[in-house]
Amino acid sequence: MKTEEKQIKAIIFDLDGVIFDSESEYRKIYKEVNKEFHFHITERERQAFNSMKWTNMKSFLKEKYPNLDAESYVNRIRAKSIEREKSEKPIKMKKGFLHLIEFLKTQNLKTALATSSNKKKINKIFFSYNLDCTKLFDEIVCADDVEHSKPSPDIYIVACEKLGFAPDECLVLEDSIGGITSATAAGCKVIVVKDKIVPPKEVRQNCVKVVKNLKIAEKLIKKRLN
Repeated sequence: MKTEEKQIKAIIFDLDGVIFDSESEYRKIYKEVNKEFHFHITERERQAFNSMKWTNMKSFLKEKYPNLDAESYVNRIRAKSIEREKSEKPIKMKKGFLHLIEFLKTQNLKTALATSSNKKKINKIFFSYNLDCTKLFDEIVCADDVEHSKPSPDIYIVACEKLGFAPDECLVLEDSIGGITSATAAGCKVIVVKDKIVPPKEVRQNCVKVVKNLKIAEKLIKKRLN
């Protein structure tokens, strides 16, 4: 017997690649460092690294690519990432985000931000648009709040707990392999907001839908609320 699907009571946003086009910035960094080290990683690996802690990334590279100086490689990626974060040039915000947030408020839906970034980066990236992230979202969960980052489900489990809803009452907007894996493992419903590359079928097979942008995601949310 088919069980009745629970009503969506909250929307949880990823940050990088969903709200801001930071994935393009990361791709540039990896391209530059790969050239320096005469090295190449797959796009799938790069996406996975964005959800990892630096120490985990080093361990992965040391095991898979023993001929690579993983310590120096990761330190270079990290240095360039920090340099970009310190830059005064704002990272482009994805179209449709502010409109979607306002729509969700009119529907009295709770919202949360669940990201592998730290609090300092979160505050800076929103402040560059004169926005206070604590006023945009009801709850914020970041790398500082959990022991295991994405693809572990911890960050989405904590987000659901803070919102006060069961995971299957929460709809997540994600773009990366690690993020989708994390959200589905936590038991949340997931809409994949496509960035440059669509995650492989085995990653997105349990997701609600793959959409091109946040405007289409908003239309889909409206349909699910009716």
